[in-house]
Amino acid sequence: MHLACKERAAERLEVDCGGFWGGCSMSEERGRLRVHTREPMNAETAPEALGTSFVTGNEEFFIRSHAPVPVLDAASFRVEVDGLVERAASYTVAELERAFASVTLTATLVCAGNRRAELHAAREVLNEVIWDRGAIGNAIWGGVRLMDVLDLAGVNPEARYVWFEGADAVSEHGGLPFASCLPLDAPALRDAVLALTMNGSALPPDHGFPLRLVVPRCIGAKSIKWLRRIRLEREESPSASHMRSYKVVAEDPGAGFDWSKVPPIDSPPLSSAILIPEDGDSVSAGRVEARGYAYSAFGRIDGVEVRLDDGDWLAATVEFGPVGVWALWGMSLSVEAGVHTLEVRARDSSGGVQGGSALEAWNYRGYVNGSVHRIEFTALR
Repeated sequence: MHLACKERAAERLEVDCGGFWGGCSMSEERGRLRVHTREPMNAETAPEALGTSFVTGNEEFFIRSHAPVPVLDAASFRVEVDGLVERAASYTVAELERAFASVTLTATLVCAGNRRAELHAAREVLNEVIWDRGAIGNAIWGGVRLMDVLDLAGVNPEARYVWFEGADAVSEHGGLPFASCLPLDAPALRDAVLALTMNGSALPPDHGFPLRLVVPRCIGAKSIKWLRRIRLEREESPSASHMRSYKVVAEDPGAGFDWSKVPPIDSPPLSSAILIPEDGDSVSAGRVEARGYAYSAFGRIDGVEVRLDDGDWLAATVEFGPVGVWALWGMSLSVEAGVHTLEVRARDSSGGVQGGSALEAWNYRGYVNGSVHRIEFTALR
């Protein structure tokens, strides 16, 4: 077994999440991750780690897995390129590096269920990981361009969709791998990378070692880990993870529902969140420093506004990294003793404005929460 896999397994033995998906209270922590489930591992970045750097470190980056981490050997691992292509191909990691130009991509990944905890508090969400606001992170991915690989394979004019398949085995999908699908003309695919490195180091096993797809501006489920197959076809992928998962329905559709009538979620919503203070915190009255993040899949963040106790919306100080879609914000507030509410909302260059309440954003599976983030805290004398 890969050494990192052994270390990861040893760490997991110390965590007791006691239940399926939302059964873990997130009181368990592993380093700067808050653990929801351990097999498969699902853990989110702790607020103090997420809000202190534009680049989220490998050991701090949230982990979303649908199955146990497969044990893979980089030397023998291959990714297949087939379907409606002129020249089917198969590459080892070393062959990819030799055949194509190396690129880096700074990209934010966000789970479609990020901030589900707010929806769950407004109205129960069943059988899902109850993510707080830490299922998001920004990293520098190194690898080769997906479109370079497809160009060399030769795209058949009849191809309309590109399918991606991992090397994991998802039990609720009958042991089949997690898979995704996007239209071949999706703009995000032009920047997509077959990633070999994360923040300058080899991909950690939890993040797709030895090869993963990274598709910017799409939900994290599109960025398949342990990528073993790329296939071009006329129709959408029939995989359960594409046809049934990651789709928004208002209420429980019941047995026999035709999921093919519901479009898949491709992009996450415009969102911002308060990281510090946390909901329920007690702080000293006087000057209180508030910090958080903002993210848009549709354009640059244009501004972040904060409101204390239903007062006026005030502009926060926003700091941008190399990619303006991901930003960190801060504000110093004068707070008297007592119980207070704090809200945040973001704007982006596409004209989008974050709005609405968690109850208004609620849906059966608790996806794409882009409502105004609101917390309550107590200031002590």
